[in-house]
Amino acid sequence: MPVCRIIFRLDYDINFSIINKPGEILKTIWEEKSLPSQNNIGKKQDRFFKDISEKVTEKSIEGKTVNQDKENSSAYEIHIRPQSIDANYESYNGFRLQSIIEDPVFQKLEKITNSVRKEFAINKINRSGFRVFFYDKLYGDSNITTDVIKDFFCDKFKKLIDHDNLGNVNDAGIVIEGRSGDSFHYIVRFGPYQEGESQAKKYFSLLKNGKDELSGYDIIMDIDFYQKNFNLFNTVKLSKWCTQAIEKADFVIEEIKNIFFEMKPSKDRG
Repeated sequence: MPVCRIIFRLDYDINFSIINKPGEILKTIWEEKSLPSQNNIGKKQDRFFKDISEKVTEKSIEGKTVNQDKENSSAYEIHIRPQSIDANYESYNGFRLQSIIEDPVFQKLEKITNSVRKEFAINKINRSGFRVFFYDKLYGDSNITTDVIKDFFCDKFKKLIDHDNLGNVNDAGIVIEGRSGDSFHYIVRFGPYQEGESQAKKYFSLLKNGKDELSGYDIIMDIDFYQKNFNLFNTVKLSKWCTQAIEKADFVIEEIKNIFFEMKPSKDRG
């Protein structure tokens, strides 16, 4: 399965103009039309967001669309606040990470973000992040994935996971945090997919339980790349920054898959 969910987020100093002009943002979200399709050619287009709301206490303006059907369940949303903009896009069928920049929904979310950045002169970024959630079938059995990770640490943690001490290991995972030479910070989490994890809001926040759709997948990756305290002038499209994070996330996914394949027990190799 390809990437099942992406999130991008910008954090900046409080922008009082956003507080003073919520109507401008509501208009931007309201007037964005739905994606063209075979069914609406020659017809009046619906809005891109089916649900639009303003949360007064949080000073937040939100747009959301959820398409929950068996053929192509997908959902997306955007939140615009005085100190942040974030967008979420998720799908059971997933996306190809390498081409997400050309995805029509992503382009719409980016277009709105760029419009708000330009309208309210948002240039200094405190934190910009791009997060990816990925499922795949490496071995076809999460027990094998758990055993591979457990065996990897067995020499160092044998006493800890010995049956007479902590007990048998039913689940295992790895978390790596750091910073690359080009000032990108990263948090990489990966481990076996266990039945029931599809209900966790971090994997699907808008779509309902994906248990059936994710049956047979045995690994989860949660990859977050971000930068702090830099200028992203509103004349520069957000996708230009995202491209760097996407390339890094794609490299991480492929390398982790390769490592797991190399560690796969020889009797299970295809």
